Amino acid sequence: MIEEGQALAPRRKQSWVSYALVVLALGVSAAALWPPYEIKAAPRSVRLSNAKQLAMAIFSFENDHNDTLPDMTNTNVLRSKLMPYIQHSAVFKDPDSKRPFIPNFVLSKVKASDIRKPEEVILIYSPIIEKNGTRGVAFADGHARDISEDDFVKDVALTGAHLATSGPRSQ
Repeated sequence: MIEEGQALAPRRKQSWVSYALVVLALGVSAAALWPPYEIKAAPRSVRLSNAKQLAMAIFSFENDHNDTLPDMTNTNVLRSKLMPYIQHSAVFKDPDSKRPFIPNFVLSKVKASDIRKPEEVILIYSPIIEKNGTRGVAFADGHARDISEDDFVKDVALTGAHLATSGPRSQ
């Protein structure tokens, strides 16, 4: 209690710095207690990135093997041929299904220079059809994109027509 005749102690003014420090302390405390959330890349962009990296590995193989594409008769054979050109084995798999990308076996051991329209020839493709009716593919010119299942079927069917020779060659 304050008795008569006593002076009140002067109140200190709170500066904006004091308030800022309190807010900062609360923010740091909340950040420490809040569960961390990992930001994941969208599966579509990972799928297309993986397809493009596989296409680049195929081109590196082709460059080292006299313009000839690797044996693409199945995924295991292709994987063994491309491992020296790939940094992470996760690139071989579709991020959603965890299944390996599928090579276009018609291009197995074909000379890259024999592909007439590489921008239209599918090199590898995703093993699954997405909910929106598309699948990720990489083309023989190196670009990767999602295409509709109808376009996929048409492009795969036309692969042989885009080759200067008929069928695969042996090394």
